Amino acid sequence: MTAAANLEFRQAMEAAAIWLARLHADDCSDQDRTAFSQWLAQDETHRRAFNSVSTAYEVAGVKAGRWQDELQRATAQADTQLWGDAQSQAHISTPAQAALPRPARVSRRKVLAGAAMLAAGTGAAGWQVAYAGTVTTGLAERKSLRLNGGYTVQMDAETTIRQPWMRSRRLELQKGRISLQTLSDDGQLFTVTTPDYEITGAAMDVDVCFTSSRLTVSVLHGNVRISQPGSNPVLLHEGERLNPQGIVDRPAMGPIIAWRNGQLIFQNSSLTEACAELNRYDSIRLVPDAKAGAMRVSGTFLMGQNKQFAKAMGELLNLETKAEGQSIYMITS
Repeated sequence: MTAAANLEFRQAMEAAAIWLARLHADDCSDQDRTAFSQWLAQDETHRRAFNSVSTAYEVAGVKAGRWQDELQRATAQADTQLWGDAQSQAHISTPAQAALPRPARVSRRKVLAGAAMLAAGTGAAGWQVAYAGTVTTGLAERKSLRLNGGYTVQMDAETTIRQPWMRSRRLELQKGRISLQTLSDDGQLFTVTTPDYEITGAAMDVDVCFTSSRLTVSVLHGNVRISQPGSNPVLLHEGERLNPQGIVDRPAMGPIIAWRNGQLIFQNSSLTEACAELNRYDSIRLVPDAKAGAMRVSGTFLMGQNKQFAKAMGELLNLETKAEGQSIYMITS
Protein backbone atom coordinates (compact mmCIF):
# COMPACT_ATOMS: atom_id res chain seq x y z
CA MET A 1 0.00 0.00 0.00
CA THR A 2 1.39 3.40 -0.94
CA ALA A 3 1.86 6.14 1.63
CA ALA A 4 -1.10 8.05 0.18
CA ALA A 5 -3.33 4.97 0.23
CA ASN A 6 -2.23 4.17 3.77
CA LEU A 7 -3.13 7.69 4.91
CA GLU A 8 -6.52 7.46 3.18
CA PHE A 9 -7.30 4.15 4.88
CA ARG A 10 -6.20 5.44 8.29
CA GLN A 11 -8.49 8.47 7.89
CA ALA A 12 -11.33 6.16 6.83
CA MET A 13 -10.70 4.04 9.93
CA GLU A 14 -10.96 7.13 12.12
CA ALA A 15 -14.25 8.10 10.48
CA ALA A 16 -15.57 4.53 10.73
CA ALA A 17 -14.83 4.44 14.45
CA ILE A 18 -16.80 7.63 14.96
CA TRP A 19 -19.67 6.29 12.86
CA LEU A 20 -19.93 3.05 14.81
CA ALA A 21 -19.86 4.86 18.13
CA ARG A 22 -22.51 7.28 16.88
CA LEU A 23 -24.77 4.49 15.58
CA HIS A 24 -24.84 2.88 19.02
CA ALA A 25 -25.39 6.10 20.95
CA ASP A 26 -28.72 6.52 22.73
CA ASP A 27 -29.54 9.69 20.79
CA CYS A 28 -28.70 8.33 17.32
CA SER A 29 -31.29 9.76 14.90
CA ASP A 30 -32.71 8.70 11.54
CA GLN A 31 -30.60 11.47 10.00
CA ASP A 32 -27.49 9.91 11.54
CA ARG A 33 -28.34 6.52 10.08
CA THR A 34 -29.08 7.98 6.65
CA ALA A 35 -25.80 9.90 6.69
CA PHE A 36 -23.97 6.69 7.63
CA SER A 37 -25.56 4.91 4.68
CA GLN A 38 -24.35 7.70 2.40
CA TRP A 39 -20.81 7.55 3.76
CA LEU A 40 -20.62 3.77 3.54
CA ALA A 41 -21.73 3.66 -0.09
CA GLN A 42 -19.38 6.43 -1.14
CA ASP A 43 -16.13 4.49 -1.37
CA GLU A 44 -14.73 0.96 -1.13
CA THR A 45 -12.15 2.26 1.36
CA HIS A 46 -14.98 3.30 3.68
CA ARG A 47 -16.50 -0.17 3.55
CA ARG A 48 -13.18 -1.92 4.26
CA ALA A 49 -12.50 0.47 7.13
CA PHE A 50 -15.93 -0.07 8.66
CA ASN A 51 -15.51 -3.82 8.48
CA SER A 52 -12.14 -3.56 10.26
CA VAL A 53 -13.48 -1.22 12.92
CA SER A 54 -16.49 -3.47 13.54
CA THR A 55 -14.14 -6.30 14.44
CA ALA A 56 -12.24 -4.09 16.86
CA TYR A 57 -15.43 -3.02 18.59
CA GLU A 58 -16.39 -6.65 19.27
CA VAL A 59 -13.49 -6.73 21.75
CA ALA A 60 -15.21 -4.02 23.77
CA GLY A 61 -18.51 -5.89 23.66
CA VAL A 62 -20.24 -3.65 21.12
CA LYS A 63 -21.98 -5.75 18.47
CA ALA A 64 -21.77 -4.37 14.93
CA GLY A 65 -23.31 -7.32 13.13
CA ARG A 66 -26.66 -5.61 12.54
CA TRP A 67 -24.87 -3.17 10.20
CA GLN A 68 -23.37 -5.88 8.00
CA ASP A 69 -26.51 -6.01 5.83
CA GLU A 70 -26.03 -2.33 5.04
CA LEU A 71 -22.35 -2.98 4.31
CA GLN A 72 -23.24 -5.73 1.84
CA ARG A 73 -25.94 -3.60 0.22
CA ALA A 74 -23.55 -0.68 -0.22
CA THR A 75 -20.95 -2.96 -1.77
CA ALA A 76 -23.47 -4.36 -4.25
CA GLN A 77 -24.63 -0.91 -5.27
CA ALA A 78 -21.18 0.64 -5.53
CA ASP A 79 -20.79 0.01 -9.25
CA THR A 80 -24.13 1.58 -10.13
CA GLN A 81 -24.12 4.69 -7.97
CA LEU A 82 -22.58 8.01 -8.92
CA TRP A 83 -21.36 9.92 -5.91
CA GLY A 84 -20.55 13.61 -6.21
CA ASP A 85 -18.91 15.73 -8.86
CA ALA A 86 -16.15 14.27 -11.04
CA GLN A 87 -14.15 17.42 -10.41
CA SER A 88 -14.43 17.16 -6.64
CA GLN A 89 -11.20 16.57 -4.82
CA ALA A 90 -13.02 15.90 -1.56
CA HIS A 91 -16.57 14.97 -0.54
CA ILE A 92 -18.43 15.46 2.69
CA SER A 93 -21.71 13.83 1.69
CA THR A 94 -23.49 11.95 -1.08
CA PRO A 95 -27.10 11.41 -2.28
CA ALA A 96 -29.50 10.12 0.35
CA GLN A 97 -30.51 6.52 0.86
CA ALA A 98 -33.19 4.96 3.04
CA ALA A 99 -32.76 5.27 6.79
CA LEU A 100 -31.40 2.25 8.62
CA PRO A 101 -33.06 0.37 11.48
CA ARG A 102 -32.24 1.50 14.98
CA PRO A 103 -29.48 -0.47 16.72
CA ALA A 104 -30.00 -2.02 20.11
CA ARG A 105 -29.03 0.27 22.95
CA VAL A 106 -25.69 -0.34 24.57
CA SER A 107 -24.04 1.39 27.48
CA ARG A 108 -22.04 4.53 26.83
CA ARG A 109 -19.19 2.81 28.69
CA LYS A 110 -18.94 0.15 25.98
CA VAL A 111 -19.23 2.65 23.17
CA LEU A 112 -16.50 4.80 24.67
CA ALA A 113 -14.36 1.74 25.34
CA GLY A 114 -14.43 0.87 21.67
CA ALA A 115 -13.72 4.46 20.73
CA ALA A 116 -10.79 4.64 23.12
CA MET A 117 -9.33 1.44 21.71
CA LEU A 118 -9.49 2.76 18.15
CA ALA A 119 -8.06 6.09 19.27
CA ALA A 120 -5.02 4.32 20.62
CA GLY A 121 -4.46 2.69 17.24
CA THR A 122 -5.16 5.58 14.89
CA GLY A 123 -4.64 8.81 16.82
CA ALA A 124 -7.52 10.84 18.23
CA ALA A 125 -6.67 14.06 16.42
CA GLY A 126 -8.17 12.85 13.16
CA TRP A 127 -11.43 11.90 14.83
CA GLN A 128 -12.49 15.45 15.41
CA VAL A 129 -11.75 16.27 11.79
CA ALA A 130 -13.78 13.32 10.57
CA TYR A 131 -16.73 13.98 12.87
CA ALA A 132 -16.82 17.72 12.33
CA GLY A 133 -16.69 17.50 8.54
CA THR A 134 -13.70 19.85 8.45
CA VAL A 135 -11.70 20.43 5.27
CA THR A 136 -8.49 22.46 5.11
CA THR A 137 -6.30 23.55 2.21
CA GLY A 138 -2.63 24.34 2.61
CA LEU A 139 -0.10 26.44 0.77
CA ALA A 140 -0.62 26.35 -3.01
CA GLU A 141 -3.64 24.05 -2.58
CA ARG A 142 -7.19 24.60 -3.78
CA LYS A 143 -10.18 22.28 -3.69
CA SER A 144 -13.61 22.03 -5.29
CA LEU A 145 -16.27 20.31 -3.18
CA ARG A 146 -19.87 19.26 -3.53
CA LEU A 147 -21.58 19.39 -0.16
CA ASN A 148 -24.96 18.64 1.39
CA GLY A 149 -27.91 20.83 0.53
CA GLY A 150 -27.26 21.18 -3.20
CA TYR A 151 -24.34 23.57 -3.37
CA THR A 152 -20.72 23.57 -4.42
CA VAL A 153 -17.76 25.24 -2.77
CA GLN A 154 -14.40 26.21 -4.17
CA MET A 155 -11.75 26.62 -1.49
CA ASP A 156 -8.82 28.95 -1.96
CA ALA A 157 -5.37 28.18 -0.57
CA GLU A 158 -4.92 28.28 3.21
CA THR A 159 -8.65 27.95 3.90
CA THR A 160 -10.57 25.94 6.50
CA ILE A 161 -14.28 25.14 6.33
CA ARG A 162 -16.55 22.97 8.42
CA GLN A 163 -19.97 21.56 7.59
CA PRO A 164 -21.84 20.09 10.55
CA TRP A 165 -23.20 16.76 9.34
CA MET A 166 -26.79 17.36 10.31
CA ARG A 167 -26.88 21.01 9.25
CA SER A 168 -26.85 20.51 5.50
CA ARG A 169 -27.61 24.15 4.67
CA ARG A 170 -25.00 25.61 6.97
CA LEU A 171 -21.28 26.00 6.35
CA GLU A 172 -18.63 27.47 8.63
CA LEU A 173 -15.74 29.42 7.11
CA GLN A 174 -13.12 29.43 9.83
CA LYS A 175 -10.47 31.20 7.77
CA GLY A 176 -9.53 31.91 4.17
CA ARG A 177 -11.65 32.37 1.05
CA ILE A 178 -14.38 30.38 -0.64
CA SER A 179 -16.80 30.72 -3.50
CA LEU A 180 -20.26 29.28 -2.91
CA GLN A 181 -22.71 28.41 -5.67
CA THR A 182 -26.12 26.96 -4.91
CA LEU A 183 -27.46 24.48 -7.44
CA SER A 184 -31.15 24.82 -6.61
CA ASP A 185 -33.64 27.67 -6.54
CA ASP A 186 -36.11 26.21 -4.05
CA GLY A 187 -36.19 29.33 -1.89
CA GLN A 188 -34.55 27.66 1.08
CA LEU A 189 -31.85 29.65 2.80
CA PHE A 190 -28.15 28.80 2.91
CA THR A 191 -25.94 30.17 5.65
CA VAL A 192 -22.20 30.73 5.81
CA THR A 193 -20.85 31.62 9.22
CA THR A 194 -17.49 32.99 10.30
CA PRO A 195 -16.30 33.57 13.87
CA ASP A 196 -17.89 37.06 13.74
CA TYR A 197 -20.47 37.09 10.94
CA GLU A 198 -23.38 35.21 9.40
CA ILE A 199 -24.09 35.39 5.65
CA THR A 200 -27.49 34.11 4.52
CA GLY A 201 -29.16 33.86 1.11
CA ALA A 202 -31.17 31.58 -1.17
CA ALA A 203 -30.01 30.92 -4.75
CA MET A 204 -26.68 32.70 -4.92
CA ASP A 205 -23.13 32.81 -6.23
CA VAL A 206 -20.87 34.57 -3.73
CA ASP A 207 -17.25 34.96 -2.79
CA VAL A 208 -16.58 35.10 0.96
CA CYS A 209 -13.18 35.96 2.40
CA PHE A 210 -12.41 35.99 6.13
CA THR A 211 -8.82 36.76 7.12
CA SER A 212 -7.44 38.49 10.21
CA SER A 213 -11.04 38.94 11.51
CA ARG A 214 -11.92 41.01 8.43
CA LEU A 215 -14.76 40.03 6.11
CA THR A 216 -15.22 40.58 2.39
CA VAL A 217 -18.37 39.37 0.62
CA SER A 218 -18.89 39.74 -3.14
CA VAL A 219 -22.23 38.82 -4.73
CA LEU A 220 -22.20 37.66 -8.34
CA HIS A 221 -25.76 36.36 -8.29
CA GLY A 222 -28.65 36.63 -5.87
CA ASN A 223 -29.01 38.58 -2.63
CA VAL A 224 -27.47 37.98 0.78
CA ARG A 225 -27.95 39.26 4.29
CA ILE A 226 -24.88 39.80 6.47
CA SER A 227 -25.39 39.87 10.23
CA GLN A 228 -23.03 40.66 13.08
CA PRO A 229 -23.92 40.72 16.79
CA GLY A 230 -24.56 44.27 17.94
CA SER A 231 -24.82 45.74 14.43
CA ASN A 232 -27.59 46.28 11.92
CA PRO A 233 -27.68 43.66 9.15
CA VAL A 234 -26.30 44.57 5.72
CA LEU A 235 -28.19 43.57 2.56
CA LEU A 236 -26.11 42.92 -0.55
CA HIS A 237 -27.53 42.58 -4.05
CA GLU A 238 -26.09 41.21 -7.26
CA GLY A 239 -22.91 43.05 -8.25
CA GLU A 240 -22.27 44.47 -4.78
CA ARG A 241 -19.44 43.87 -2.35
CA LEU A 242 -18.99 44.43 1.36
CA ASN A 243 -15.31 45.36 1.59
CA PRO A 244 -13.03 44.85 4.63
CA GLN A 245 -13.73 48.42 5.77
CA GLY A 246 -17.44 47.61 6.07
CA ILE A 247 -18.37 49.71 3.01
CA VAL A 248 -20.70 48.47 0.27
CA ASP A 249 -19.42 49.17 -3.25
CA ARG A 250 -19.83 47.87 -6.81
CA PRO A 251 -16.37 46.88 -8.09
CA ALA A 252 -15.50 45.00 -11.27
CA MET A 253 -15.98 41.35 -10.36
CA GLY A 254 -13.40 39.94 -12.78
CA PRO A 255 -10.36 40.56 -10.56
CA ILE A 256 -12.26 39.35 -7.49
CA ILE A 257 -13.16 35.93 -8.89
CA ALA A 258 -10.06 35.36 -11.06
CA TRP A 259 -8.66 33.04 -8.38
CA ARG A 260 -11.38 30.51 -9.22
CA ASN A 261 -9.64 29.94 -12.56
CA GLY A 262 -6.10 29.89 -11.20
CA GLN A 263 -5.35 33.51 -12.01
CA LEU A 264 -4.59 36.68 -10.10
CA ILE A 265 -5.40 40.12 -11.52
CA PHE A 266 -3.57 43.12 -10.12
CA GLN A 267 -4.71 46.68 -10.74
CA ASN A 268 -2.03 49.20 -9.75
CA SER A 269 -1.05 47.03 -6.77
CA SER A 270 2.28 47.44 -5.06
CA LEU A 271 4.84 44.76 -5.86
CA THR A 272 4.85 43.87 -2.16
CA GLU A 273 1.09 43.22 -2.26
CA ALA A 274 1.36 41.24 -5.48
CA CYS A 275 4.18 39.07 -4.15
CA ALA A 276 2.34 38.39 -0.90
CA GLU A 277 -0.66 37.13 -2.86
CA LEU A 278 1.41 35.08 -5.32
CA ASN A 279 3.34 33.47 -2.46
CA ARG A 280 0.14 31.78 -1.29
CA TYR A 281 0.19 29.58 -4.39
CA ASP A 282 3.85 28.63 -4.82
CA SER A 283 6.59 27.09 -2.70
CA ILE A 284 9.02 29.59 -4.25
CA ARG A 285 8.89 32.79 -2.18
CA LEU A 286 9.13 36.20 -3.84
CA VAL A 287 10.96 38.75 -1.68
CA PRO A 288 11.15 42.33 -3.04
CA ASP A 289 13.30 44.90 -1.28
CA ALA A 290 11.65 48.02 0.13
CA LYS A 291 12.16 50.19 -2.96
CA ALA A 292 11.08 47.46 -5.37
CA GLY A 293 8.10 46.62 -3.18
CA ALA A 294 6.72 50.14 -3.61
CA MET A 295 6.62 49.84 -7.41
CA ARG A 296 3.19 49.38 -9.00
CA VAL A 297 2.04 46.28 -10.86
CA SER A 298 -0.94 45.67 -13.17
CA GLY A 299 -1.84 42.62 -15.20
CA THR A 300 -3.10 39.04 -15.12
CA PHE A 301 -0.79 36.34 -13.78
CA LEU A 302 -1.03 32.59 -13.31
CA MET A 303 -0.85 31.06 -9.85
CA GLY A 304 2.11 28.80 -9.18
CA GLN A 305 4.39 30.60 -11.64
CA ASN A 306 6.54 32.67 -9.29
CA LYS A 307 9.75 32.07 -11.22
CA GLN A 308 8.16 33.39 -14.41
CA PHE A 309 6.67 36.35 -12.54
CA ALA A 310 10.05 37.29 -11.08
CA LYS A 311 11.66 37.11 -14.50
CA ALA A 312 8.93 39.29 -16.04
CA MET A 313 9.14 41.88 -13.26
CA GLY A 314 12.92 41.95 -13.55
CA GLU A 315 12.59 42.92 -17.20
CA LEU A 316 9.64 45.30 -16.83
CA LEU A 317 10.79 47.11 -13.69
CA ASN A 318 14.53 46.82 -14.24
CA LEU A 319 15.05 44.70 -11.14
CA GLU A 320 17.84 42.30 -10.32
CA THR A 321 16.57 38.85 -9.33
CA LYS A 322 18.63 36.56 -7.15
CA ALA A 323 17.59 33.00 -6.28
CA GLU A 324 18.63 31.58 -2.92
CA GLY A 325 17.14 28.26 -1.87
CA GLN A 326 13.35 28.53 -2.07
CA SER A 327 13.37 32.33 -2.32
CA ILE A 328 13.82 34.78 -5.17
CA TYR A 329 14.98 38.22 -4.08
CA MET A 330 13.91 41.16 -6.25
CA ILE A 331 16.39 43.99 -5.87
CA THR A 332 16.43 47.49 -7.32
CA SER A 333 19.41 48.07 -9.58
